[in-house]
Amino acid sequence: MERFSPAIVVALLVEKFGVDDASSATREEKKVAQRLVDIIARHVEGDELEVEEHEEVCSESEDDVEPSVNLDDGVVVNPDSISFSNGKVISATDVRRAIDYYRSPSDGCRPFSSMHNRFRFISNKNDMKRLREFERNEMSIVDRRNRIKALSAKLKETVIEKMGRGVILHDTDLRALAHSLNKEFRIPRFEASGGWIKKFKRANHFTSRRITKF
Repeated sequence: MERFSPAIVVALLVEKFGVDDASSATREEKKVAQRLVDIIARHVEGDELEVEEHEEVCSESEDDVEPSVNLDDGVVVNPDSISFSNGKVISATDVRRAIDYYRSPSDGCRPFSSMHNRFRFISNKNDMKRLREFERNEMSIVDRRNRIKALSAKLKETVIEKMGRGVILHDTDLRALAHSLNKEFRIPRFEASGGWIKKFKRANHFTSRRITKF
């Protein structure tokens, strides 16, 4: 068996953390020190040292959390610019302005002639088609974001309820719960990725606490 010296272990701890007056030790500090003594003593007696680590989801103080987090998963997005006839590239902001004008009449929408006179990048019926396609995609994005918000609210309720019953939850459990809830919300291609779970926890004042067991 490889040599094991408790004194060297202590020396390494001193090298790492330094040394202070033990007479002022708190109850918690004494508790941790005794735990380390027990671990070292068991190792001297020949016991194998096994370390188990895992992370649990828990609540955190809302004072330290960002007040607003975008929970959009980024799966469906509209481009920042759109190509129209003759290779004209128009910013999404100008396209939205054209859509607002197109839909502004209370009794329907504006004709092609009016759109062409107001927005020179709209020069034919295909450009009008591109405009309507962009509008439909925008509506799809808004609908998706609203569904994700609703799913997130339901997931938060579920997590709080389970934690209240003492259920231990990990990120993988949150993802499984989100997938299960999506059977109700039916959000296409919603994966509840690791990045989304992190945003969900940050938005809803949850954090992961690492637990180490010897």
